[in-house]
Amino acid sequence: MLEGLDSVDIREGLGLAAFSVDVHAAQAGTLSRAVGAVAAGLMERAVAIDENTAVVLPAPGDLDYDVIGSGNCWDIHRTGGAATAVVVRSAT
Repeated sequence: MLEGLDSVDIREGLGLAAFSVDVHAAQAGTLSRAVGAVAAGLMERAVAIDENTAVVLPAPGDLDYDVIGSGNCWDIHRTGGAATAVVVRSAT
């Protein structure tokens, strides 16, 4: 997903992550856009990442990840039916 757009623009990535990624989540105000995209069924899962923060994938396509940096990662996923969950993860 790209920031600075009025609408969501979902594009194919490199295939390294098994979820969509949105960056500068809290700083650019894109978290609600990512939540809305998952809730609308445009994607099954998204991870919105704050500035100065990164996810570290153990292997390409893995669903689990570690968080490094000073911000948060907002893991957004559908839980079944119309429900959507948001889990906040930060560096440990």
